[in-house]
Amino acid sequence: LSRGDRVAILLPQRHETAVAHVAAYKAGLVAVPLFTLFGEEALEFRLGNSGARALVTDRDQLAKVAGLRERLPDLRVVFCAGSALPAQVALRATALLGDVIYNLYGSTEVAVATLATPQDVREAPTSVGKPALGSRVKIYDEAGHAFFDDTRSSYVPSAAADAWSRTLAWFKTYLT
Repeated sequence: LSRGDRVAILLPQRHETAVAHVAAYKAGLVAVPLFTLFGEEALEFRLGNSGARALVTDRDQLAKVAGLRERLPDLRVVFCAGSALPAQVALRATALLGDVIYNLYGSTEVAVATLATPQDVREAPTSVGKPALGSRVKIYDEAGHAFFDDTRSSYVPSAAADAWSRTLAWFKTYLT
């Protein structure tokens, strides 16, 4: 992407939407906000008319755009934020859009924890890729839950405590 290119942002109101806007502005790109309730016709018009070269979306919205590929010649890159793409969604979207999907895993929790390139998505559709440059990823297999005070029987306080202590250590190292 180059300075002045348009980046469409098709996300609900959550923190990665703000991050996408700020990232676009800092890179000298033009953000094109899109409403998640738009249907395919409205999305086709706005994406085509704006000449968007990139799209930032999530797996819920990706399906709406996947079928429009042949009518969006300017679209070169799709950043899919949030949780991992289910294999069927990844395969269908890649078949329709081509090798343009970057899966930004973990953005609902921590910005971007891992990045799957179009090659990663094609070769292993359920892959979340590799950790973002300069970051470490810790997997708590035994947890199976989010890291907050959960009431489910599967809640593992030791995993949550370890994740929290690692977070505080990072803050102390890099933000003080």
